[in-house]
Amino acid sequence: MQNSQPISKQCASALLEAWCRKDVKLIAELAVNLTSSGYYATDTAESERLEMLAGIATELERCPAPRSGDGLDPCVRLLFHLAEPDGLRTDPRHFN
Repeated sequence: MQNSQPISKQCASALLEAWCRKDVKLIAELAVNLTSSGYYATDTAESERLEMLAGIATELERCPAPRSGDGLDPCVRLLFHLAEPDGLRTDPRHFN
């Protein structure tokens, strides 16, 4: 059965999961796929989301560990938003 979710949501979820697990190999693999246009965008908005995800993946590849400080890293906040655009099911504050 095919997944009916947009590829950007699937990629954001995969990146978020990889970041939580500190799976540097998967983050790097997703970064390569996203930056090399390895995914097909169905419309302009989806294309822009994939482009943003490519930048986020590249940033997470450089610094895969959670950053300390006040609140979540902006890249991770964007991933939460892209993974769950209709509202977060997971409270991101537990990642602080």
